[in-house]
Amino acid sequence: MRKIDRFDLYMKAKGLNDNKVTNMLGLTVGVIGKSRKAGRDLSPRVVKKILQYFPDINHAWLIAGEGKMLIESEQNPGVKERLIQFIEYKHLSKNRFETTCELSPRYVSNISRSIGQEVIKKISLNFPELNTGWLLTGEGSMLKEQNIPIPEDLEKIYKDKIASLEGKVEMLTETIATQKQLIEDQKWLIDSLRSQIMRLEAKKTEAPSVCRPGVTTDGDSLSSPKGV
Repeated sequence: MRKIDRFDLYMKAKGLNDNKVTNMLGLTVGVIGKSRKAGRDLSPRVVKKILQYFPDINHAWLIAGEGKMLIESEQNPGVKERLIQFIEYKHLSKNRFETTCELSPRYVSNISRSIGQEVIKKISLNFPELNTGWLLTGEGSMLKEQNIPIPEDLEKIYKDKIASLEGKVEMLTETIATQKQLIEDQKWLIDSLRSQIMRLEAKKTEAPSVCRPGVTTDGDSLSSPKGV
């Protein structure tokens, strides 16, 4: 059985076809089909690309037909989980990550051994902040340390900032004091107006009744005595 025959078995198991594989690997159209002709097979260059982009294929099986078609996941614990951890940290889906890095669909889900150098290069190009040493070995931190330049006049910057904030606090304190005084003045004015209203109401109550001419306060008419 040739390498192309074994790769056909893999494509069938993964639901792939010649067109999909050609686009994934960036091959010339018709390369896969020509490899099936009598006396032909997959070239070393194509085999290398296949192994780089389909990490779950067993090298020995594809090249020499030895062992199982797929690599057991236990042979590479950790790399897949760390890559997923980074993808989640970036709030991306696996599909979006694979598209961004120009990887084959379900590449991340199918990882079962160390990631190839070509894939590492693509990931580093699109996500330079990722520590690839951590990704491959688990050592160090997930993100590369960033050397942030510290201004030489950092102390002066902080002092200026503090002075600015203190100035704002002083202005706000004065504003609060002014508002408090305004409130007190308004309260005094309200009390004064209430007092005036009360005095006016008291005067209105004490005012004498006005009598009409010729009428007593009891309502009797004032008439001259007879004969006068």
